[in-house]
Amino acid sequence: MRKSIILLASVLAIVFFASSVSAAVQYETVVTWGVNFRDQPTISGYKYRMIPKGERIHVIEKVNSGWLKIQVQDGTIGYISAKSKYTSSLSTRDKLVSTAKSYIGDFKYRWGAEPWTTNYQYTDCSAYIELVFRNHGMDLSRSSRTQSKEGVYVSRSNLSKGDLVFFDTNSDGTINHVGMYIGDNQFIHASPSFNGVGISSLSGFWSRTYVTARDVLR
Repeated sequence: MRKSIILLASVLAIVFFASSVSAAVQYETVVTWGVNFRDQPTISGYKYRMIPKGERIHVIEKVNSGWLKIQVQDGTIGYISAKSKYTSSLSTRDKLVSTAKSYIGDFKYRWGAEPWTTNYQYTDCSAYIELVFRNHGMDLSRSSRTQSKEGVYVSRSNLSKGDLVFFDTNSDGTINHVGMYIGDNQFIHASPSFNGVGISSLSGFWSRTYVTARDVLR
């Protein structure tokens, strides 16, 4: 019985470790045509499965003109054809959205908190946005008010993925909240309403308290 418990604990630890590693990876490339996923960069390699169109993968490196070394979302590493018809890299804006979504469930909300000073347990709205952009080599200022002065103004009708959206949730004339637009009239943000990171629609309360938007990629 004791051996069974130890074995189960070991298996769970391995699964947890694998899922944690997998979650940290950004799956920046989209499969655009079904492609065989193999254990070696050769057509004689063992085929794990066929990766279907639409699945996102992480390209580790281009091995040679014929093969890509990749990681799929369960953590498995292998090889696929390097022919351009099989994959398409996401745009910078799509990568930002992908990174932002990857943090859902990772933090609890705490005003004034920063992930990098709380062992990645807590964040507030502006620190979360700063972290997302840091992952892509872009530096933003620390508060929602100062972030609202970066980049260039974007009208609400012309919002694009990756644009920052700002709010005055206290209706006192001062910007105090920020999120990132992800398309389809939705934005992602760290908020007390989720006690962490989540996705909201730019309607109702968030429409009434919306102030402005900035494109910090230009």
